This record gives sequence, structure tokens and C-alpha cells, in this order.
Amino acid sequence: MPECAIKTRKGTRVADVAWATMERVKTIKHETECSIAPEICIEVLSNSNTDEEMEGKRMLYFESGAQEVWLCLDGDIRFYTSQGRLERSAIAPHFPGRISLDE
Repeated sequence: MPECAIKTRKGTRVADVAWATMERVKTIKHETECSIAPEICIEVLSNSNTDEEMEGKRMLYFESGAQEVWLCLDGDIRFYTSQGRLERSAIAPHFPGRISLDE
């Protein structure tokens, strides 16, 4: 789901991309802003994003029900759960840690 609006305790936050199971999609598919976050929320970062800003967004997504948050900067993917950073995604363990931007 591109540009997925998620209801949080600090207002609406919009994940650049999100992925949800069909079970969760049944709950959120007709909502303007998701009452529960998709299982995976992905942020594509720019140089203007601060670590503090992204940490805050991650925590809000987790509080709203996300299981993982992925941060992408220049093709490198960092995977997080509410417990901290992961080597790879637990939900999609074969997803690469780097996406080539040269193609």
C-alpha cells in the first residue's frame, strides 16, 4: 500500500509504503486512516530526515500495531521491531538488505 495513513496518538502519520496480511486488510481497507497499522511500515528516507524524527515515527507505528518498520536510504534497508534493529526481516526474511538503484 503506497502512502498509507495511520492513526497514532500524535495524529496521522503516513508510511511511504506498507504491507498487511489479508486479515488486517479486512479491517483497514475502507478506512481513510488505518485504525491499526499494517504489519510492515516502510519509510523511504531523504537526507533531511533526522534520526530523532524516524525513531519517533517508528515508535508511533509500533504503538499502532506495526510488527516491523523498515527504513530505506539510498537503497540500504534497515529492519526494526519494537525491540530494536534486526539483521533481516522476521516477516519477510528473504527480502534483501539492499536494493540496487542502478537499474
